[in-house]
Amino acid sequence: MFKYSEYVKTLHENHLWFTNIKEVEREISFRTESGLYYSYYKQLVNAPTFSEGMFSLTHDNLTEHNNVVNIVHRMNVYQEVVLAFLYRNLPFVQVSAEPIFFYIGSIFALQGLLVGSLFSLTWQLSGSWLAGFTAVAFYIFNKEDATRVSYVVPLRESFALPFLWLQLAILTAYLKKEGSKKLQIVCLVGLSLSTLCFAATWQFSQFILLLQALTLFALQTLGVIPKEKVLVIMVINYSISVSCCLAIVWWLQFFQPMLLTSPVLSFIPAALLVINFKVSFGANRLTRSISQGIIALFLTCIINSVVKFLSQHEADTHIFNFVKAKFGLSNSIRDLDVQLYLCNGAFAFLSWDVFERLTASWLLPLYFIAQFFFIAEFLLVFIQHGKQRKRLDGGSKSLEETLQPEMVYHTIQPLSFAVMALVVLRMKYLWTPYMAVLASAGLCYQPIYSTVLKKLKVSSPMIVQLSRHMTLFILLGLVFWRSLPKAMNEMKDLREFYDPDTVDLMKWIQSNTPPEAAFTGSMQLMAAVKLSTGRPITNHPHFEDKSLRIRTAQLYQMYGRFPPAAVHAILNHYGASYVILEDTICLAPNRGDGCRLTDLVDVSNGMMPAGESSVKWPADLAISATPRFCDVIRLNTPDFARFFKLVHSSRTFRVYKLLPL
Repeated sequence: MFKYSEYVKTLHENHLWFTNIKEVEREISFRTESGLYYSYYKQLVNAPTFSEGMFSLTHDNLTEHNNVVNIVHRMNVYQEVVLAFLYRNLPFVQVSAEPIFFYIGSIFALQGLLVGSLFSLTWQLSGSWLAGFTAVAFYIFNKEDATRVSYVVPLRESFALPFLWLQLAILTAYLKKEGSKKLQIVCLVGLSLSTLCFAATWQFSQFILLLQALTLFALQTLGVIPKEKVLVIMVINYSISVSCCLAIVWWLQFFQPMLLTSPVLSFIPAALLVINFKVSFGANRLTRSISQGIIALFLTCIINSVVKFLSQHEADTHIFNFVKAKFGLSNSIRDLDVQLYLCNGAFAFLSWDVFERLTASWLLPLYFIAQFFFIAEFLLVFIQHGKQRKRLDGGSKSLEETLQPEMVYHTIQPLSFAVMALVVLRMKYLWTPYMAVLASAGLCYQPIYSTVLKKLKVSSPMIVQLSRHMTLFILLGLVFWRSLPKAMNEMKDLREFYDPDTVDLMKWIQSNTPPEAAFTGSMQLMAAVKLSTGRPITNHPHFEDKSLRIRTAQLYQMYGRFPPAAVHAILNHYGASYVILEDTICLAPNRGDGCRLTDLVDVSNGMMPAGESSVKWPADLAISATPRFCDVIRLNTPDFARFFKLVHSSRTFRVYKLLPL
């Protein structure tokens, strides 16, 4: 665990030369929303007192100028709060590390917890520590598709995923048939604590918890997991633990309504009703299970709709609009919010090069083999058990006695993660670690070796154990032979962070503008402006709030076809003192995919984008005679000079001051 943390830290250092670059360069290396999150940690650390720092977060007037925002309510920033509190109150930490190094070091330490949890999970499933070591090796050698912590450090998933894998490792121990009562109590406490940490550190944790609850519910209705255990998990870890966790997070985040309208909170009571009252229809176990699932989902939709109606909550509607547009179920080509998601590479479908990399490392083929075998084994046992029940064979074992519940759970759960990864590229960071676990556990799965060796008339337990461990040992050697040289070369690849235009911009802002001057620009750049200069900004990349999405859509008219007076009125409405225009956005080349920001703004305004495109634009789009604001403003014609004054320019940025009317 410690060695892996050091490894990730070294990769980050080699990529940026982080310890030797200037502080402003370190800060702007935290791109987009990462910089926004770190700015709150910096704000707390630099505050005169911690309580004053917390007050500045709960009454923030820098993040959305002209709008006082409770940052703790709006975003998952308790990790920054905890780290800032520790840094301020641990003298030995202050002596040994600067605030930024303590921050990233804590995140890298959490990655050690992640690989330790993967190791424990695989060991429990396979009964071999060597399989756990193999899973960790697969995870490390496929890090490009397993994690992005070494180059995008402060993301919410960097904090949350270690607690997710810890939770899954604890859940595995609880589901085991041979677990003692004391162990089960310890596991339930561990599940509650890990679930709380997971829910508090990532806004999307609620959807992962929903998938977990759905899997457990489905396996209970099929008779794979004992009803008593699922009820305990549902009541203690979901009804009490998840509900309490989300309620605690809801309270800690100053009554964030998105948590109360979480689908998992609506599913829990529906599932408990169906399980306890055995609400179903059908002649056999499979049809009853399907009917129970349909009824539970129907009740979930009703409960969730009622909760949303009562709370008047709409902040998460953009997620469902994105999903519908992703599958062509809605025409959202004029919806700027949805199009920004669809054009973001992280939300694209899983690309073919991911399959090529995972195949070249042998992980994907081994995972598919293991997944196929586990599913086939489960289906075979399920079918045979159904035939025995038809024959009224009273001596037959139940499914929960025949199968290993923890193995079946970890056979089914990755399928939902796989679907998420196929639809949304960034979710591969959930699926790839599961590949490593199942591939390694499958290679060491004892029933396979027992069955094969029995065919060869070998039944010695020692030979079975030797065979499975020798197979793992040989494979591990081949994996290291195949992947270790590349990893070692990567460790020797020394680079340095280099972004002189952005550094120059931040220095100019600090030296030439008053502290109260408010800036507007692209969401990504505004996060860096707030972090490095402390100046108020009008918009930012945390796109979860509906009012912020409306605000950003209006401010982005600076990249549309609007006259200077109209753009000036919009910027002035939100209290902007300066506007930063980026030529990389304004003059972006036409790739033909309709994803230039200028194209998206034009279409949202009902205007036909310029240039050829593979996208079929709506026929009713108008051809605008108004030139593009961000391009024509550089000419400094009288109609622009009345409203804007160029005060700073570089190869990338142009900064204009808004003039009073």
